[in-house]
Amino acid sequence: MKIELVSASAGTGKTYTITSDLARRVISGAVRPVKVLATTFTVKAAAELQQRARQRLLEESESLRAAGDAEGATRLRNKARDLQAARIGTIDSVCLGLVEDYAFEAGLSPGLRILDSEEAERLLGKVLGDVLSKSDIEELDSLQRRMVDLDWRVSVLELIEAARSNGLTAGELSAQAKRSVEGIRSLIKVDSSNPADLDQGLMVALQRFLKGVPRDDSTNKTRELVRVAGRAIEELRQESFPWSLWAKLAKGEPGRKSKTVYQQVLLAAGAHAQHPRLRFDVERAATLCHEIAAEALASYQEEMARQGLSDFTEIELRALDLLRRPEVEDR
Repeated sequence: MKIELVSASAGTGKTYTITSDLARRVISGAVRPVKVLATTFTVKAAAELQQRARQRLLEESESLRAAGDAEGATRLRNKARDLQAARIGTIDSVCLGLVEDYAFEAGLSPGLRILDSEEAERLLGKVLGDVLSKSDIEELDSLQRRMVDLDWRVSVLELIEAARSNGLTAGELSAQAKRSVEGIRSLIKVDSSNPADLDQGLMVALQRFLKGVPRDDSTNKTRELVRVAGRAIEELRQESFPWSLWAKLAKGEPGRKSKTVYQQVLLAAGAHAQHPRLRFDVERAATLCHEIAAEALASYQEEMARQGLSDFTEIELRALDLLRRPEVEDR
């Protein structure tokens, strides 16, 4: 399959370019009008594309008629008429039309009910709620407290959507967890030190910093670091220390008079990037999110099949599969 990409920003003539190319191919006979498939994002754009292409054919037909080529003019008028039967529309409408016309070939029931986006979200949310165990939620919430950039619920839903959009099965999605862990291990090289020793090293450095801050250092920078250091000590004692706080301490910059006493904190906090527990947390979050997403995906597909339902993501995949089949392409 030959693919031509036309990259352009808004208002630079994308519709004109596509219309011209479509009309040129139909006029030359390279493409039969009824074999045309074109998708856009809006109904208005689809109608405009079809209307402009037909207008180009009719204008060319009129030129041939004026030149005395009545046969050629009639042929182009017929092609302009046939172009009305082309599959030109929004992505959803074109894909749905294909699947409805070839439901048997797609292995679907002609009476299939298509969920709209809100219905699909509700069903997926219900399935996800059934799949999640109390222990899963507690562990992921704990990981999220330590990794403030992690929103595991969003991550699970994004994994499901990405898997479905790329035609991955639940088993294939689950297998991606191993690849994710391998990628994490290649990016996070751990220190050979005992994790408890790294934690204790930071604790000692923070305590020495708080005791050693010069009394005449009243700068805002130092006051802020004193506040952060006090919070960090408390969090370390409760074993709920977020990695973002390690990073913040590693980038801390006190006032000039306190720079020397803060050096040990910089060194201790800087070890967080190689902390074994950081890599463990990232690996565990990736593994859990993949496993839950795979289980929810399988349950979602089973539930849709049981109720005779589908949604537009599945319809698009079915349509793409149909277009690859010679028996459909030849019709």
